[in-house]
Amino acid sequence: MRPRSSALRVLAALLLYWDADNDGDVDGTDLMDWDGDGAVDLLGGLTLLFKIAVFIAALGRLRRSAAAVARRRQRVRELLVFACSPRVAALPNALLEAAEVSTSVDAAIYAQRDVTADTLRNALRDTPTKRFLFIGHADARLRGAERSLGFVTADGTLAAARPRDLAALLGRHAPSAGGRLELVFLNGCRSEALGRAVRAAGVPYVVCWATPAHDAAARVFSRAFFAALDVRQNPKRRPSLRRRLRCLVDADAGAHDAYVSAYSEAVDAVVFELRLGSLANGVRSHVPRFALRDPARGADASDASPPPSPSGVPLFLSATAERRGNDEPARPACDAYAAPASGLRGALARLATGSRAAAAARLPGPGPLTTESAEVP
Repeated sequence: MRPRSSALRVLAALLLYWDADNDGDVDGTDLMDWDGDGAVDLLGGLTLLFKIAVFIAALGRLRRSAAAVARRRQRVRELLVFACSPRVAALPNALLEAAEVSTSVDAAIYAQRDVTADTLRNALRDTPTKRFLFIGHADARLRGAERSLGFVTADGTLAAARPRDLAALLGRHAPSAGGRLELVFLNGCRSEALGRAVRAAGVPYVVCWATPAHDAAARVFSRAFFAALDVRQNPKRRPSLRRRLRCLVDADAGAHDAYVSAYSEAVDAVVFELRLGSLANGVRSHVPRFALRDPARGADASDASPPPSPSGVPLFLSATAERRGNDEPARPACDAYAAPASGLRGALARLATGSRAAAAARLPGPGPLTTESAEVP
């Protein structure tokens, strides 16, 4: 609201100044009278041009301020869900998974008629969206080893799009580009390459699968992720003082903590999923249903019957850390990629990086390499 009030003050001062002879009205003489003697002069004509320029600038600021207020008041979609079950390789639980997720987060579900990349473009354009969840095949091959999302048309035919185009589309709606899209969840097999491309395009947080994913495990994973996210962002849950201070220092800390915690909860949900079986001694019992591993590795030794099915390996990507399966977070190799982007912590990190670079530049370079120093003992 500050630009709007400033522009109004400029307009008020301009209108008061136009009454040069203080007769209570504004006429042509007032507009071009420099010295207030009631006659039009050259300097008055020049000041008229200046007044018109100021007036146009003030109107422009009012228009931009009104547009900013309208954008702030526009409704933001919490979650956009695409559930795609192609006729050639049907996923009968895709729509059920979307419905389960929507019980935790207010979601707009696209599962009927055309659910294509163009539908995604229109949905992101029409309503600012915070999160996008894709449920379906993510290993549709266009050429060579390039894999993409398996969108569908109204008759169930696959409708693939180029991965680089999808990454660019999602990146245009990321916060770094002025959008609201902060999470892309690709719940489909072998979606790591596309997930990394989306992350490189500017989306802050990406969840995908590094390997083929078991359909039932992927359903448990997404349901637990958004259920945990709903608990983390419940307004009735008062954040701790430590968390509030951290969010004050780092503007992105709150969202990062919420998504990392939700990912951990989703991994645990897959690991602790049970089914009825028997123990090694033949006693009937509930045994683990999934093992968090790549299906290509084959079956692991297990005393339970039936043995746990390989669920696949999920992947969490962000600017500061990566998590593969239930491994501990690992920082990316590039310091510039891993540095915080905003907040006080980000400013301090950039300052420290610049100081180290300046100190390294002031160090004397190595002297000439002598035969003795290069000698191998």
